[in-house]
Amino acid sequence: TFICCYNNSDELNSMLQPSLNILDKDICNIILINSLYEGFKSAAEAYNKTIKKHMNEIGDILFFCHQDIAFDNVDFLQNIISELTENPNQIIGFAGINTNGTVLSNLQYQENKQFITRNQIKSKEKVVTLDECCFATSKTVYQKLKFDEYVCNHWHLYAVEICYNAKRNGIPSYVMPDIIFHKKNN
Repeated sequence: TFICCYNNSDELNSMLQPSLNILDKDICNIILINSLYEGFKSAAEAYNKTIKKHMNEIGDILFFCHQDIAFDNVDFLQNIISELTENPNQIIGFAGINTNGTVLSNLQYQENKQFITRNQIKSKEKVVTLDECCFATSKTVYQKLKFDEYVCNHWHLYAVEICYNAKRNGIPSYVMPDIIFHKKNN
């Protein structure tokens, strides 16, 4: 299940939505949360309440992404499904910080295909935390951890918080080497 909490319809419609349209609807479903109209106080609250409301509809893998994420193929989705099916006890994303404080990512700007960070990866890399732009975990891990609405009572750092919570519970976080787009241009 792809879940996006958005606040800019134009960006959603020009980036994420066209990408979601290429997905096989038999494989995944999509939940869009309009944060401007729903009245949530934080991203953590928006995700937790929406997932609770749709618990019977969501799949075994939860894929959280921003409105300014895009992709032009679904290979990465198959990689995420395989990765989380083989080992559901992890959180994976596309940008993160390792123990040395280095940002690792293969994210690119959509228009010019330039890498956003200086440190690209060739294989799955363990990290301390992930960026909120795009990450996934199993429904089981989410149900165990959930987003902390007290700690993250705003619209930022909810992926960082859930990664720290996961680490305390023996659940690792990883950055995947797949290339997807974050933002149209730099």
